Amino acid sequence: MPIGLLTLLLYLLLLVVGYVSAGMGLGDWVLKREKSDHPNSTLWRVGGAVAGVLMISLLARIPWAGTWVALAAQVTGVDVLVIQAWTAWKTRDSAVRV
Repeated sequence: MPIGLLTLLLYLLLLVVGYVSAGMGLGDWVLKREKSDHPNSTLWRVGGAVAGVLMISLLARIPWAGTWVALAAQVTGVDVLVIQAWTAWKTRDSAVRV
């Protein structure tokens, strides 16, 4: 498989993962804002993630602005994943040095 095609497939996968990650973040934000009794329950978090992805999907259907909403969600989701990976990598390094 040529490296360019593999890179393109990984890029498309990263965009989808970023979109879902932004939906999960939005769902968590809504759950925390509502101050529900079970915000850390797995079922509530899954429901919040589904609701977040649905909200972004509905907003993405708005003519003209929807494209920007979807792009912002993808970029924000990828950014959050990169920051979490970077933080995990840095804390792993500091834990090894101790």
